[in-house]
Amino acid sequence: MRALFLNNNPAKIHYKTIICATLQFLIGTTLIVTGCLLLTGYISHMGTSRIIAILIVGFLVFVPGCYHLIIICRFCRCCQSYSYSDLPD
Repeated sequence: MRALFLNNNPAKIHYKTIICATLQFLIGTTLIVTGCLLLTGYISHMGTSRIIAILIVGFLVFVPGCYHLIIICRFCRCCQSYSYSDLPD
């Protein structure tokens, strides 16, 4: 609980940011897994350019979502160098 009160000011919890980061992580993971399954042929094969596009979009959505979830988890575990101010509004 001490992490929520930095300098006697309660930290503003950005619930929309937490939800958005979680959705980015889940959508990115789904796109990466789907792209890998398409690439290996477990799902009916489409054009290679579409598969590469799915993988690129998956990584572009996954990376920021994962980054923000790591900051949120570290803040909840009361790590010294992490705070909610590191997250965008």
